[in-house]
Amino acid sequence: MRFLVGCSYVSVVCALLIAGWVLPQLVTTGYISVGGSPAFEPLFVYPGLVGFVVCVMAAAASLILFVRRRLTSGGHRLIAAGQVATVALFAACIASLWLPSATGWELVALPGTMLIGQTAVGAGLVVSRSTERP
Repeated sequence: MRFLVGCSYVSVVCALLIAGWVLPQLVTTGYISVGGSPAFEPLFVYPGLVGFVVCVMAAAASLILFVRRRLTSGGHRLIAAGQVATVALFAACIASLWLPSATGWELVALPGTMLIGQTAVGAGLVVSRSTERP
């Protein structure tokens, strides 16, 4: 369980860094610029790579903990579901590239997959943290 929670903290921080790059640009300009800024790599590329690897490890741990019936609290179940959802959405974006009508623009949805799934993980961390303390 410690591994899942630790991975979840790392992946949520990575998602927050990605959101720090993506959301202000969407609000102010309506599109996301790629490159052209020294902040692009530390706020988008590196957290994306680290976050994805950590999410895959956490999703695998989630499935193992689910099979062993170790996901006892609602917060931990929400964390596990968020990690699995992140990897599933990411895999769906990658798999869509093999469709005959694929253009490559499907990869634009990759940051969104991280933000959607990690929102559930973050909520699960808050719920599990709040139920631990009296």
